[in-house]
Amino acid sequence: MTDLSKPVKTRDGRAARIICTDGTGQFPVVAMVEHPTYGEYPYVFNAEGVDTYRGDGVFDLVNLDETQPALTPEEFAEEMKRLSVGGDRHSRSFDPEEGHVEMDKLLCKVLVKLGYSAGVEIFKKSPKWYA
Repeated sequence: MTDLSKPVKTRDGRAARIICTDGTGQFPVVAMVEHPTYGEYPYVFNAEGVDTYRGDGVFDLVNLDETQPALTPEEFAEEMKRLSVGGDRHSRSFDPEEGHVEMDKLLCKVLVKLGYSAGVEIFKKSPKWYA
């Protein structure tokens, strides 16, 4: 069973942060869940953190395994390297700004895993300018 008082993610690995667990009705749990297009998107869950709308368990909330790092140092370095080039520099799809945004997301993910979520929330709410 998921302990909603501890950090959670979706079963498919998306970052999630619980907004409330005391809503009324069938779906008292509200969480902001990482979304590829919108950044974060609100989802509702039953009292156990189960997404009963989809029914396949993919979006169910599960606790983070706090004993495991978000990535190994080697995986982190490799992913940052991949993101830093933003794809093939000779293709039309190369976008260093988008790569930087994705690097910010990865840094935030690692910091949250290390317990720095309050600082990450401040960062996420601050204005950003890339260019």
